[in-house]
Amino acid sequence: MKYWKEGEDLTALVVLLCVAAMLGLLIWTIQLWFAYRKSEGDDKVLVHAKIQYAIGGCFAVMTTYNLLVEGNYLKVGLYALLTVSIIAIGIHKKKSVSG
Repeated sequence: MKYWKEGEDLTALVVLLCVAAMLGLLIWTIQLWFAYRKSEGDDKVLVHAKIQYAIGGCFAVMTTYNLLVEGNYLKVGLYALLTVSIIAIGIHKKKSVSG
C-alpha cells in the first residue's frame, strides 16, 4: 500500500476498517434476513431490496480492500461490477413496489 507519510504504512488500519465494515454489514444482513422471514407482500420485497444493498456494500468493501491493500485490479473490476449490479437490482425491486 502507498505510504501516507514517509515510513508510515497504513495497511493494518485499512484492513481493520474493512473487517469492521464487513462485520457491520454481516450483522445488518442477518437482521434483515430475520425481518424478511416475518414480512409479507410488498414489505417482503422492500426488505429483500435492503438485503441486496447490504450484500452490495460487502462487495464495495472488498473492492476497497483489493484496491488499497492488494492492488489486484482484476478483482477490483470484478467486485465493482458485482457491487453495481447487485445494488441496481435492489433499486429496481424497490421501484417496482414503490411505484
